[in-house]
Amino acid sequence: FNNHVSGKIVALCAYFFSFTHLINLFHGNKYLRNIFLQTKTADFAFDELLHLFFSYGDRAGLEIEDLATEDFLQRLSFAACCRWGLVIELLIEAFSLAAFASDKTCTIDHFSEAFSKISGFPKGYSPFTLKNYQDNFDQAKVLEMIEKTRKKKSPGQKES
Repeated sequence: FNNHVSGKIVALCAYFFSFTHLINLFHGNKYLRNIFLQTKTADFAFDELLHLFFSYGDRAGLEIEDLATEDFLQRLSFAACCRWGLVIELLIEAFSLAAFASDKTCTIDHFSEAFSKISGFPKGYSPFTLKNYQDNFDQAKVLEMIEKTRKKKSPGQKES
């Protein structure tokens, strides 16, 4: 870590990546199931997603209230291919980008950059920035790109 990294950022990273915290998140496969915001259980999923969003944002010490809209949460769910685990990855990445930049507010740009880092899509081309994002992305292709990006980041891992 850089000498300029504050204790708050180190604590934030420790929290995000703590083994105990991840076990608690995935206990009972709660966050391994899909998110459905367009069904009868949409209110429950929306409340859960909002709670998760604010839990991570508050812990990061970032202002995120302006992002807490139904449109943004639908974009977050879509960008994560309706997977809780990918939502968590995007939250961690976006909030880390904001914290490392010493920003007090997390913005759409942080989420767009997080999506690019995780998926390998070009910066600025994300469900967070495009008006008709559902017409511009195929979630199966997004998942495929995420897997390819992960394999590039883990060169020692053999392809199956």
